[in-house]
Amino acid sequence: MKSLFILLFSVTVVAAENPYSPISKRNAFELTEGLPPASEILNKIKIPKIKLFLTGVTRWRGETKAHMYSKDLPNKYLSLKAGEQSGVVRVLSISRDTVKVINDGDEETLSFLHNSLPSIFTGTKGKATVIDQNERRRQFDEWRKRREQ
Repeated sequence: MKSLFILLFSVTVVAAENPYSPISKRNAFELTEGLPPASEILNKIKIPKIKLFLTGVTRWRGETKAHMYSKDLPNKYLSLKAGEQSGVVRVLSISRDTVKVINDGDEETLSFLHNSLPSIFTGTKGKATVIDQNERRRQFDEWRKRREQ
């Protein structure tokens, strides 16, 4: 019990003599003075517009639809006709390879050339390896001789 009392007393003495405690009280860089209210800060933050990818244009029974993808939307896949709207995305017009949309208030033209999903297909570079039939036979004969020894 006596050692516990000595320990507590030494901790309070060290805490009272800490030379760095006035730093937090004096606010050296004046970080908390003059800040605007949080609601004013939140109003100035601009939410970035949604990144849309054009995945297809279909025509079925006289109805043309644009198919789009965005990871920023709750429903990632959209299929809209001209004039339809889903959330902040509204389709204005659809042509064979381009779609005009209003994306979060900004007019944007999507095309397969510039706004398609990135492909994972990579082409092959270089020549195919060709093994001559006689060369393959010679290698097999050498292997057999080594194995028999």
